[in-house]
Amino acid sequence: MEQNNPTIVNLTPELRLEQAIKEASIDNPSSIVKLIINGLITENDCMFIYQNMNKTLQELDMSSALFENNTIPIYGFTECKRLTSVTIPDSVVEFVYKAFAGCENLISVIIPDSVREMGAETFHGCTSLQSVHISSSATYIGFQSFKECVNLKSVIIPNSVDYIDHCAFYGCSGLTSINIPNSVTEIGAKAFYDCTALTSVTIPCSVVKIGRCTFKGCTAHITVHPDNPVYKSVNGKLKRKRKIIRLFFQPRRKKTGQTHQNYSTLRYKSAQIVS
Repeated sequence: MEQNNPTIVNLTPELRLEQAIKEASIDNPSSIVKLIINGLITENDCMFIYQNMNKTLQELDMSSALFENNTIPIYGFTECKRLTSVTIPDSVVEFVYKAFAGCENLISVIIPDSVREMGAETFHGCTSLQSVHISSSATYIGFQSFKECVNLKSVIIPNSVDYIDHCAFYGCSGLTSINIPNSVTEIGAKAFYDCTALTSVTIPCSVVKIGRCTFKGCTAHITVHPDNPVYKSVNGKLKRKRKIIRLFFQPRRKKTGQTHQNYSTLRYKSAQIVS
């Protein structure tokens, strides 16, 4: 039988989650629907949730918890299939890998402003995720962070982000709008691949490198800031600017006995970039 009331556990370095639940007189961890964790959370605690509660846990409140090294570990809460809401403590600075991947019922999440790094596949396959608040301290959005979050409607990327990694929003077919701040300098390959609902994208002047197939499968009208040194928009399509190089040559004296086949009559002197 499911526990409708929240289960509250207070962890210490000596008291781990498994034992704390037993001390709460709960024989079957899979009966827990709402869990409030206080104290130190370790990688083993996350593994315990995955092995015993990943098909039943719906609400997870960690607002008063701490993580080792202030980091949500590899596979932190991955594949918690029924999880609809999660509260992340504001002491966390990093998600390592697949922190919430496969949490297919997770609807919204607030990433605290303390988080600086979002590792690969953080929310990969969170198919019910509709909105996300990205930390104002985040410097990059990791590889496949939101891949196949098909119900994600909009994302606000803060001015702290300078790199959007490969396939970050790959297959987010419900994404209708995206802001790319002037802090971003590079967008990885296939970052917005098959984001079929995107209607418009604006590339700021700060972006100097965009990977292959970044907007493939999108019908969005792409606008590029006129001061961007590398890219431009032509009829709503992203194009690289071509630089015309004017070369200046001067005659070179022919050496005695040198044939036409191994001798160039002009010698490069200087070049000027015209546009």
